Amino acid sequence: IGLAIYDSERRLTLANPAVAELFGADPAWFAARPTLRETLDRLREARQLPEQANYPAWRAQLFTLFDDVARASYEERWELPDGRSIHVVGRPHALGGIAFIFEDVTEAIAMQRWRSTAVEVRRATLDALADGVVVLGPDGQTRMANPAFVTLWRLGERFDDAPRHVSDIAAACRALIGDDPLWTRICGAVSGVGGRAPWSGRVSLANGRALMARIAPMPDGSTLAVFSDVTDSERIAQALRERADTLESAADMRNALLDQISHRLRTPLNAIMGFAELLLENRVGAVPPAQRSYLENIREASDGLLEGIESLADVVSTGSHAAGLQVGDVSLTAVLRGAAGLLERRLHERDAVIDLSAVPEDAAMRGDPARIRQMLFNMLAHAAAAAAPGEVLEVGAARRDGRTEIWCACSGLSAADAGSPSLTLARRAAELHGGEIVVTGASDGPGRILCRLADV
Repeated sequence: IGLAIYDSERRLTLANPAVAELFGADPAWFAARPTLRETLDRLREARQLPEQANYPAWRAQLFTLFDDVARASYEERWELPDGRSIHVVGRPHALGGIAFIFEDVTEAIAMQRWRSTAVEVRRATLDALADGVVVLGPDGQTRMANPAFVTLWRLGERFDDAPRHVSDIAAACRALIGDDPLWTRICGAVSGVGGRAPWSGRVSLANGRALMARIAPMPDGSTLAVFSDVTDSERIAQALRERADTLESAADMRNALLDQISHRLRTPLNAIMGFAELLLENRVGAVPPAQRSYLENIREASDGLLEGIESLADVVSTGSHAAGLQVGDVSLTAVLRGAAGLLERRLHERDAVIDLSAVPEDAAMRGDPARIRQMLFNMLAHAAAAAAPGEVLEVGAARRDGRTEIWCACSGLSAADAGSPSLTLARRAAELHGGEIVVTGASDGPGRILCRLADV
């Protein structure tokens, strides 16, 4: 703190070293006892005075202090060009003249501004919160309450910025809370009667809303109460629980359907197929040629129906715990030949055939044999149904870019076939193998079903 004393003639009689240090001046210059005018002019030249629109008038105003030294009183904060703030106080000195005290308050002003900004930020943060917040002092009066608190408790115009006692707030909230002891608990936390341990709990309001209330003691003896509206989150949680129950029921129904497919469809179909085989193998006597043809039709139809049942069971089980892939080596050549054999009679009736010449003898991949067999049968069955009389269905397989491609081409295929039931079943099996099925059609050539699969 700098001290400078000027006598009644406005001449410096005493200046401590802090004055020269504060204004960056030469101590020897102050030792020469300059006048107040000389001091102010020198400080102005060194840009150690606040900028003034009318410097002579401002300086003259300081000189008037010496007109009546006994009553002189001066206090001002000088904002210097270098950013510092100097608090200047002038008072009569006991030995005559005026004593000026200079104090650098730059840091204090910065701290005050920081605190003001921090308070404003905290206030703005609380105002922006969706949770209702109220701070109650040890005397029970509100120290702070954000708009969400007023809205949650529907205090409206009854609540303003003036401090309110916790008992008045409790009375205003009674219409919403009824006999719930929440506000009694808060009053006890404020007074200390009920203890000041933190507490949290759920509260149901008369308007159907649900709040999660939290009470916590503050270091200065105040009490913080926070109220969160959990109505929507509880409704979502309830909806999720109901959805989980629905999914569990659907899983039970799916498992029941799998049992029905297994026992009500597979078992009698296997019996039909078994008896047809016995008759075709002449186990019970010779079968006339005409009847043999009928039996072969029964066997072929049964094989196709069994493939359909297997596909249906696969769709039902997809997504269940039993839907994991049973991975093994799959000979695509054997699978495609088997599917073509099952469809041979159906194609023969239309004078159509399947050409497997584009399928290499060693075509193979890693995957689930049962699902790949069902997938390829559905692909070929759909193409066979779309084939024109006398047409040759071209089937091929190849490895490209680390993936296995199987395709089938015939004139009756178009992009609209992609949504057919048989190709939908095939697509699900392909997706389980990290693959896809694409159907394309061309006006000037055959359409194509292309299946791309990755090894698993």
